[in-house]
Amino acid sequence: MCLHGAVAAPLASDLAAPHLLSRSLALAALSWQIGLTLGPAPGGAGLVLSPRGVWLPLAPHVRRRALFGDHAPPPRAGAPNAARSRRLRVSARWQG
Repeated sequence: MCLHGAVAAPLASDLAAPHLLSRSLALAALSWQIGLTLGPAPGGAGLVLSPRGVWLPLAPHVRRRALFGDHAPPPRAGAPNAARSRRLRVSARWQG
């Protein structure tokens, strides 16, 4: 949280148009507060229903990081066979 407080306000003020500066800062602060206020409710409900189920949405990212490390190729947006070509590259890498 300390890094967020030191970086968020200057970043929001740098990105905002001069005539919308106060609104941009208020919206940036409000967006974080809404997330911090409402986030624990669905997270807690998810943990009650299934302790492992909360982590399932992260599984593709963990798998990709395990296969490629820090050098993961970015997914190609709009490519019709992006998932298939990614599977082929992974299988070719493991076959030698």
